[in-house]
Amino acid sequence: MLQEIQEVSARVGLARNQVLPQLDLLLGTYVAGLEEGRDTWGALENQFSDGRPGYSVALTYELPIGNRAARSRLNRSRWELHQVMETFKQTTESAITEVELAARETNTAYQDLVEKKLAVDAMQAEVDYLTQRYQELPAQEDSLVSLVDSLLDAQD
Repeated sequence: MLQEIQEVSARVGLARNQVLPQLDLLLGTYVAGLEEGRDTWGALENQFSDGRPGYSVALTYELPIGNRAARSRLNRSRWELHQVMETFKQTTESAITEVELAARETNTAYQDLVEKKLAVDAMQAEVDYLTQRYQELPAQEDSLVSLVDSLLDAQD
């Protein structure tokens, strides 16, 4: 996704450059030293003494008038960039929402686990209490049956 954003951003930059005016600097040199009879060494010697080197400098400025094609390419590239950015935004918002939802579900599951742990601890304390009471009470028939019944219920 990020690579696609970079590619579209580069296209926007290219299209923007095509809309701008153009200023060019042209530099040129010319060395002349012609010699009769095809004397190459003589021509090389004469290029600085007889012919003298020539130089030229020029500026060219181009300002496109209208330039509808370049402007339409720029507008299309900007639209593509906007579209890619919106897709990226939706993707990241969706991912953030999923992460928040998963965090809430995890927190809820943890709270349920804590509550169940507290319930198990409370039931274990009741079982321990009833077991201790059964072991320490004298053997009375009515209370013993009631105590064993309570102990079995607590263990369930």
